[in-house]
Amino acid sequence: MDALHGIIEEKQNTEMGETVTARYQKGRMLGKGGFARCYEVKELETGKQFAAKIIEKSSLTKGRSKIKLQSEIRIHKGMKHQGVVRLEKHFEDSQCVYILMELCPNQTLKELVKRRKRLHELEAQYYIGQMIGGVKYVHTQNVIHRDLKLGNLFLGKNLEIKIGDFGLAAKLDFAGEKRRTVCGTPNYIAPEVLNSKICGHSFEADIWSIGIILYAMLVGKPPFETNNVKHTYKRIRANDYSFPNDIILSAEAKNLVSSILSVNPARRPTLDAIMKHPFMTKNCIPKYLPLTSLESPLSADFLSQYIGTVDKSELSKSRTTTANSIKRPESLDTFRQFASQKGLVRVTTAALKGRVFVKTTNLARQPKTIVKPLSFKSSNEVKPLNSVLNSPSSFRGAVTSATTTSRPIETMEYVTYYQDYTDRYGIGYAMTNGVVGFYYNDMTNFLWLESKNQYGYSDYYNKGDKAGIVYMIKHKNGYDTKDINKKIRILEHFKGHCKKLEGSLIKLPSTGNGQEVAVKRVIKTKGGILLRLTNNVVQMIFLDTSQIIFSFKTKKLIYINKHGVKETMGFSTEIIGLANEKIIKRFKYTLNILNYMNSGNGNHPVHTERDRHEEL
Repeated sequence: MDALHGIIEEKQNTEMGETVTARYQKGRMLGKGGFARCYEVKELETGKQFAAKIIEKSSLTKGRSKIKLQSEIRIHKGMKHQGVVRLEKHFEDSQCVYILMELCPNQTLKELVKRRKRLHELEAQYYIGQMIGGVKYVHTQNVIHRDLKLGNLFLGKNLEIKIGDFGLAAKLDFAGEKRRTVCGTPNYIAPEVLNSKICGHSFEADIWSIGIILYAMLVGKPPFETNNVKHTYKRIRANDYSFPNDIILSAEAKNLVSSILSVNPARRPTLDAIMKHPFMTKNCIPKYLPLTSLESPLSADFLSQYIGTVDKSELSKSRTTTANSIKRPESLDTFRQFASQKGLVRVTTAALKGRVFVKTTNLARQPKTIVKPLSFKSSNEVKPLNSVLNSPSSFRGAVTSATTTSRPIETMEYVTYYQDYTDRYGIGYAMTNGVVGFYYNDMTNFLWLESKNQYGYSDYYNKGDKAGIVYMIKHKNGYDTKDINKKIRILEHFKGHCKKLEGSLIKLPSTGNGQEVAVKRVIKTKGGILLRLTNNVVQMIFLDTSQIIFSFKTKKLIYINKHGVKETMGFSTEIIGLANEKIIKRFKYTLNILNYMNSGNGNHPVHTERDRHEEL
């Protein structure tokens, strides 16, 4: 590894005897264990990101440690399930062994519980249900994980549980085999594992860990935790734990924990029995949890939709979505049927699996130089492209602006530049009307209004078109609250960044109606990012940086191809008459998403109300 530049090189020999080198850029550290450190890495050629577990060979001095590493790789490599972190590849150089795995962007349950202190029972139901799916698969492979804990349960981009770290896993050779190695993490270790040299242990040890995890999610810490490991082991053997009096837990939750934490492994419920327990069946468990639950408790509106509800048919009815109640379509099959009936272009499963905001870049780690001068070809001459492009594959950088093949449409103001900082804050954007805004992860929208030389705020998410703009008044010590001051500072930082790019950002003449146009809703999928603006303009930015911008009110559409060439046209005749497959395909793709959001079959995350028919 090139330690100076953090470059990891993977050398492979081809069948022709040639050596091919893949290079990876090492990024931030994700975690560390006894012998390994885990980093975020990016393959330089493809831009694909991984989690890389790096083990220094100098730490593998004992023969047994090498055997354990080989066993971990062999077992993990054989796991092919959505509930298990995917092992992509492994290789080594003279210094280290590298295990490249699927990157889970939302850390682990350990960090979640640490931030939130403890979780709601509905969240515990959701995570336990997901976890059991993965554990059940692992057990069908005759593998005992033996280190199930909050820190080894990773959260995917949709907050789905993925089991990782098979460093202590053991594969059984025959049914009924018992393992006799004492191993695991002290707070999660089962009593029979502590006594393994006498009685041995099997799959039931993992079920015990599920009980510990459930208790830890609901209470905030494991039930047998002490400051002394030997004392912890003593309490585990004696089954010495209790439920705190200051935390309200349901009788069903206590009963399930108690049944799982049975010292006798034979008395513990099976994985199927856990799923049938009253704690797991008393509510209709959500298919997804909102990303906002990573930082704050579930909203009352979200909880009210599931608590005490077991009739799933009721959940298919239209609901009002709040900032904390981000949901996905109930069924992709429903969507495909809808799209087929409407004769719309086929949309892949991946296109609707996105959430509001996908983590990409960090405000504090933003690249120093992102302006790349490009050029494009028109039918007559070559001119400079008046735009900023940066890493389109990761949704970062500017929205392209370009020359136009027909006169500009002043009434269609749109986003000319945006940056994604949602791993910490939200999305910053600049409009063609000079407005610079920041759409925060909590759905608040702060604006810099160039025409008024003033900051403003609007709650478009919860109040819709009637939200209006509240102009911010700065007092002697700043604005009204610490939260507002912080958000204004972030917006000022982004505004300063846009100022540096001012010569590259396109601006359109004012509409003269006195209304400031800003972003109202943001939707991100694997297919691109869709923006709904307060002037009823829809803007879809695709992975290849091409765009569709249109308004049903003006019946006008702008298409910007990936080279930055812009065309404007009307809906009724021109778009059909052009027979431009790329335009029609992108237009129908965007309509698919909009129509499905407004069909009532699925409540899209960013919609707080169903849009009016006359809009769409």
